[in-house]
Amino acid sequence: FLVMAICIVIIARTVRYMAFLQGLTTGITLVLVMSLFKALSVYGADITSTPLAGLFGSKNQLGFVTVLGILVSFMLLFSDLERFKKLLFGLGPLIICSICLGLSQSATSIISILFALTVIFTAWTVTRFPIALRGVVIFMALLLLATLATSVIAFDIDVFGEVLRAFGKDSTLTGRTYLWGEGIRIGMENPVLGLGYDAFWVPNNPPAERYWEEFDIAGQSGFNFHNMYVEAFVILGILGIISISLVIIYLLLRSFYYITRDGLNIYTSLFFSFACLMAVRSISEVEFIGPFGLQIFISLSILMRMSEYKRLIKNNALD
Repeated sequence: FLVMAICIVIIARTVRYMAFLQGLTTGITLVLVMSLFKALSVYGADITSTPLAGLFGSKNQLGFVTVLGILVSFMLLFSDLERFKKLLFGLGPLIICSICLGLSQSATSIISILFALTVIFTAWTVTRFPIALRGVVIFMALLLLATLATSVIAFDIDVFGEVLRAFGKDSTLTGRTYLWGEGIRIGMENPVLGLGYDAFWVPNNPPAERYWEEFDIAGQSGFNFHNMYVEAFVILGILGIISISLVIIYLLLRSFYYITRDGLNIYTSLFFSFACLMAVRSISEVEFIGPFGLQIFISLSILMRMSEYKRLIKNNALD
């Protein structure tokens, strides 16, 4: 983990922000194209018969990569790049990512990208107002949301259930709620420090073996409690939950502050949209815990880019 963090610091210090984004969309596009070719070689014309997992072995992991690619390519399309680079690093990756997102059939990824884009559009609308009025607009928007939430509760409207049914999911989120309950029960055995990092999902651990058998995971790998906080509670305890929550809260509040102060630009839009994406996906996926995952790489990179952004703003050196 330390080696990866050092590499991220070096990347942030040596690679310019726009080059970083262009490299990200290029790498994501290449991996997705290879995933498509792999699926075509196995299923042929019947590629839509099963969710696309590609090189990742998981439709949700592939879904996260496509969502990240959509966000970055969408931002590059609206940047001040020259037209050829917009087509190469923006439009092309956006098309490939959108196709792969549909083929992955990952409801979590579809919901998270819709949420992230809605948040960005809302932020863009708010920043059209003068700075002095933005606080009032945000307060009114929050008041409207609170009113809608109260109405939903008062009239007993099953919005969550309707959304799940729209994506072909049941009320248990395909067994996720059962896993959450089991994870909380196991975590209560060592609530402060947990069982130890990466100490639960290991062969010959009876509870893990039982869940692998229940969910028909023959390879005994690539499985988790499908909730970042539950997973953290089991392996790292309450201290782990606090640590991860603080990172997410910091990303959300810091990026929100930048947007309200400076408006939307190529920096703030990625900071805020990724923070929202991370917060939404943490409810049903475990992508932040792990030394070499793409999400932890991007998260640490964005933390470094936030420091860079602060320095550029201070020196009036923002492109």
